[in-house]
Amino acid sequence: MIQKTLILLLILGFSANTIAQNILSEQNYGGANSDRLTATVQTPDGGLLFGGNSNSNGSGDVSSSNGGFDWWVARTDIAGNILWERSYGGSANEFLNYIVKTSDGGFLLAGYTASADGDVSNNYGNNDAWVVKIAANGNIQWEKNYGGTNADIFTTILPTADGGYLFSGNSSSTTGDVSGNNGSDDAWIVKTDATGNIQWTQNYGGSNVDSFSETVQTADGGYLLGGTTYSSDGDVSSLHGFADYWVVKTDATGNLQWEQNYGGSLADNLRAIVALSNGTFLIGGDAESSDSDVTDNHGSSDYWIANIDATGNILWAKSYGANQYDVLYDIVIAPDGGFLLGGQVSPASGGDISSNYGSSDAWVVKIDATGNIIWEQSYGGSDQDQTRILVPALGGGYILGNSSQSTNNDVTSGNNGGRDYWLVKIDDATAPTLCTAKTQVTAETGDAYIDDSCYGVILTSPNGSCFRVRVQDDGTLKSEAIVCPQ
Repeated sequence: MIQKTLILLLILGFSANTIAQNILSEQNYGGANSDRLTATVQTPDGGLLFGGNSNSNGSGDVSSSNGGFDWWVARTDIAGNILWERSYGGSANEFLNYIVKTSDGGFLLAGYTASADGDVSNNYGNNDAWVVKIAANGNIQWEKNYGGTNADIFTTILPTADGGYLFSGNSSSTTGDVSGNNGSDDAWIVKTDATGNIQWTQNYGGSNVDSFSETVQTADGGYLLGGTTYSSDGDVSSLHGFADYWVVKTDATGNLQWEQNYGGSLADNLRAIVALSNGTFLIGGDAESSDSDVTDNHGSSDYWIANIDATGNILWAKSYGANQYDVLYDIVIAPDGGFLLGGQVSPASGGDISSNYGSSDAWVVKIDATGNIIWEQSYGGSDQDQTRILVPALGGGYILGNSSQSTNNDVTSGNNGGRDYWLVKIDDATAPTLCTAKTQVTAETGDAYIDDSCYGVILTSPNGSCFRVRVQDDGTLKSEAIVCPQ
């Protein structure tokens, strides 16, 4: 009798960047229209406070609306149940960019508004930067507008050592709270006391568009500010191409000490800065370039990070991605000294991305202290999904603050309509699972046993695509597209 032999190749676990990051919990929040999450913090009780922009207008989880897009903020308990939710804004549009916890147990929110009614007491013209202080229960304690007659936006909040705050963003105004303008949009910072009263402001930039997207306080009491510049004059000493990462170092009162551009000949956008214990900084965003400072682009745009020293010199830089549009939004330091990178990836093949579910995925990459990939994982379904914020979770693992339009694959909690907030908790397994490399049985006489600590079976379809098949807890099979093993 001719024996037919089934060979099952269980290759996963041997390559460090294919380690499974288990989803511990996931939940959608929102209403019938568009709800886009932009900020998340963990609360002392193990729950979450998260917010973003919503025009769901009193549907689903969104109980009320002031008109247009509002800031929509919700607080949950440790199990993900909503404790309270509230919309903030007026009859025009508001967009929320950042949330921090405050020492009294409340929260500070920042973004911008075009309203002059509802929760918004004033407007200088066009969009104003808007800051709202809320109590632990969501009640507004105070709110303030900042800006002039043109468009003014806050993108970040930095609690400062003196108990106040440094807000950063961009401004095209020359009046009101804005002391000057170098041309078009300037990068703009505002230093306040604990109750939002302005202590000083400063503009930076050239004749084109300049903006800040992240800020950290430095050991000397000054600030390192990062964003994107399209200028090549004024405060901007050089430009590699269309748009560059731009980093500005100031003293404690905002006086410019040094500035530096990073990138290549195409569009490169800085979105995140992390201060490291050795006095250096990790900067990151997305880069379309493949020249000058960017030497290893995979195609279109990649996650691109660089480790710079205290005077702005590049120590090392690396790109991550595949041949489509990959955008990094956030970086956090891992307990082991590595880093977690989060953002979104478009449908892609090859490169660093092992799997893709559909239109765009949330993509998280764990790297070591020198930028080597430890693991990477896509999250989402067949529609658009992205990670905007990463939060180290109490007790270990990470919270991914996402937006999602999907209703399948990892998105099992459903969809309220349009785009939802999607909160996901993952573990951080950094050691590869040691699986048997090959299991061989005869098809007529035996079963193929696959230990559930390994992923499953990789099958090749008739058109040459590869899929990993795994069994779920309820006995159903789940298939996901992967890059074919070499």
